[in-house]
Amino acid sequence: MDNSNNNWKNESDSGDGLRNIFKVRFEMLSIRSQLRNLIKKEIITYSQILEKEKFNVKIYICRAKCKRLIHQFRGAIEDCSKVLSINNEYPAAWDERAFCHYLLKEYKKAIFNYTELLKFKVSDEAYYFRGISRARLKMYSIAIEDFTESIKMRKEEDQETMYKRGYCYLITKKYDEAINDLLKALKLDSQNVKYLHYLGEAYKAKGDIKIAEEVLELEKELKPLAGMDDEETKEGI
Repeated sequence: MDNSNNNWKNESDSGDGLRNIFKVRFEMLSIRSQLRNLIKKEIITYSQILEKEKFNVKIYICRAKCKRLIHQFRGAIEDCSKVLSINNEYPAAWDERAFCHYLLKEYKKAIFNYTELLKFKVSDEAYYFRGISRARLKMYSIAIEDFTESIKMRKEEDQETMYKRGYCYLITKKYDEAINDLLKALKLDSQNVKYLHYLGEAYKAKGDIKIAEEVLELEKELKPLAGMDDEETKEGI
């Protein structure tokens, strides 16, 4: 039986599939480019307003947010600093500047700004990002406190906050607390191999070897489906 027609059809279908993938990627790049251009125009508009209204803190914050969106983090930080020189108790400026320092991985500065923000405005996000910043500086015990405050303030449970607190508990050898948080995180996202990995590690550290082996075996089975390698699974926070 001649399968040449079927082979040609399969090759053609494959080619169409690749063309569709490239088309989608091109369209996404085009949309991103258009958005970037729109944001740049907004920045120009805000700059023109500020030439006339040099103490308009709301416009500085709007421009800072736009700069952040196109990764001009230093410029955004400068705008926020200008606002704080005008009004040192303006929460939006502390918030935006803290997040820019966080994105730049300047965690000590992020912690300082989130701490100042929390004096004027309490939010689960401020605690969450300060917690991550502290954890990345290996300040795990006080990171746990921040994640706990964030969890208390949320209306619904958040798996990433649960996971991050569980990870900090694991590092500080509070294995029962770690297992409890990681199980809650998995209840909300049962296919997450990173959560499974650290749950297995927590059971192993606690001495529950059989359960640890079962969990880590499940992680091994799910890892290819998640498209994650060993390093991604073990990235921590």
